[in-house]
Amino acid sequence: LKRRISGGRGHLSNKQALDLFTTHKPGYMTHLLLAHLSKDNNCPDLVQDLFTRNAGDTQIIVASRNEETAVYTIFEPVNAHSF
Repeated sequence: LKRRISGGRGHLSNKQALDLFTTHKPGYMTHLLLAHLSKDNNCPDLVQDLFTRNAGDTQIIVASRNEETAVYTIFEPVNAHSF
């Protein structure tokens, strides 16, 4: 598993995830929940800082590995399809 994660074909790297977020983020996005970070190959504080510096008005939440995450209500914003 570690070899797959650290290789080029496993999980997304932080940079790949950030590129995906910044390239495809809709203008109405208010929150981004990042979860399932590798315990051995990633650091929640590093991810929080990286995404927060690039998020603009979007709130970045990094889910804990050991605690439950707050409940968020998801709804479709008005005029979401016009983006």
